[in-house]
Amino acid sequence: MKNEVSVKVLLAESELTFRSFLRRKMEKEPDLSLVGDARDSHEALLYAEQFHPDVVLMDMDLEGGSLDAVRQIKSRLPRTRIVMLSVLSGETYQSVAASSGADALLLKSAPVAKIIEAVRREKSSELA
Repeated sequence: MKNEVSVKVLLAESELTFRSFLRRKMEKEPDLSLVGDARDSHEALLYAEQFHPDVVLMDMDLEGGSLDAVRQIKSRLPRTRIVMLSVLSGETYQSVAASSGADALLLKSAPVAKIIEAVRREKSSELA
């Protein structure tokens, strides 16, 4: 992707294996800058305030409460976009994610390319 604005991404995922997998994939993308790697909502809040990411990629089942973390991040950093990842789908999950302030919800089983594209799309939405 030529002339892309670098997207500062905070990854917040409880499961070590999946977090490591996503981190490795994002580090290979020249337009993505991974600014933090949180394992729970406490770290996600700390890193969000410290690094002011453009996009937070957050586990919907994050230890310590992801929905509350979304609300807090959005209240402190309203321009930060949040993409939630879940193992479950359906209108209920979409509604819960949206009501917490999340900008998008994807399945963890989605292809990595789709997850990365959602991060880029949310950054573009923030710029619009």
